[in-house]
Amino acid sequence: MAIFSPPRGGKTGWLARVILHYPGPVLSTTTKHDVFALTSGIRAERGPVQVFNPQGVGGVPSTFRWNPLDGCEDPAVAIRRADAFTNAVSQKGVEDASFWAAKASDYLRGYFHAAALADLDLRHVAAWVSGSRPEEPEEILYSTAGAATHLAGQLAEMRGEANKTISTVRMTMSRALAFLADPSLAAAVLPDPGWSLDIPEFLRETGTLYLIAETRGEDAPVAPLFACLANEIHYLAALLGSHLPAGRLDPPLLMALDEATQICPVPVPSWLADSGGKGIQIITVAHGEAQLRGRWGTDGARIIMDTSGTKLWLPGISDTATLEATSALCGTTAMRESRAWLEREHAHAYKRARRNGTAVASLARSADPAATRNHLPRLRRPEPGWDPDLDTPTADGTWDDPTSYPWQ
Repeated sequence: MAIFSPPRGGKTGWLARVILHYPGPVLSTTTKHDVFALTSGIRAERGPVQVFNPQGVGGVPSTFRWNPLDGCEDPAVAIRRADAFTNAVSQKGVEDASFWAAKASDYLRGYFHAAALADLDLRHVAAWVSGSRPEEPEEILYSTAGAATHLAGQLAEMRGEANKTISTVRMTMSRALAFLADPSLAAAVLPDPGWSLDIPEFLRETGTLYLIAETRGEDAPVAPLFACLANEIHYLAALLGSHLPAGRLDPPLLMALDEATQICPVPVPSWLADSGGKGIQIITVAHGEAQLRGRWGTDGARIIMDTSGTKLWLPGISDTATLEATSALCGTTAMRESRAWLEREHAHAYKRARRNGTAVASLARSADPAATRNHLPRLRRPEPGWDPDLDTPTADGTWDDPTSYPWQ
């Protein structure tokens, strides 16, 4: 599902309602703590609630720390996580961006594998990336029994690459690990024993995980870290589901990816191709198609639109390309006129939809256009996750103090 909404367009309330009623495990990404405040109490009755909030947004504490190097003794895990880190780095304006991301991953996977084998942490990886002791990871890989020595060979290539090439690759790796420069953020990947996230257990127990981060500039500093964790959850959910009788996770995992382009840039276009068949439901939330194009390119944005079974546009969108695409998708229909102003406004807007994209933008706030696969487009009334008459969360109107949530 794809949702398009400007800031303060009602997406938080809509997502909160979905999360409150969802029967399976949930991963929610957000730049504020409001979704957590609206849903965590009710979700705690269904399964364990986990929070990963390295920046402390809204005063909500993290319930765990997560070390991306855990498990990287296995070369396949190191490769998967290095890919997630480097692919999450924004390459806007960089020529051949996919090439540089792939090259950076070629080297970063060797660093991850070596650090895991030597029981080191990401701070050592960051030092290697900056050029400190370049031979050390190669020595670890060559001297450790069972290590993937071909990764040491890839690391050795760095010393033979052209200066411009290696500088660009190092820049990509450095940006992926830039959050480590902030000690408070670096602490998020240095868990004490027993204080990490057991992903298979989280999925089996129908847990809820909130990834909360604020942006600084175009992206959040922890965006590559969040993308790596979300990618790992997606991978393990698909793997666990493949062992079940139906061949898919049941109940399905919901990935509610709000502000994903900024704080959790996972490969949504490729995920949408087969995630549904694996028992993984994905909701992609963006301000407009332009935001999708900015992160995943024109083809990636088109894939998201083509593979999202349901599309919902909330009021206030001003991106003309998005409005015209919505207008073309909705088409025209004949509707009975009514004397009531609200119904007349909806009827006129629907009649003009195919001819004039601005009609979609002028719809009353109480109804949003939605298009679902194999169904005619329609106007629907969005229902938020709270009682608008009380102006408090439906979960519990007393949870104003982030340190006093029921699950803590």
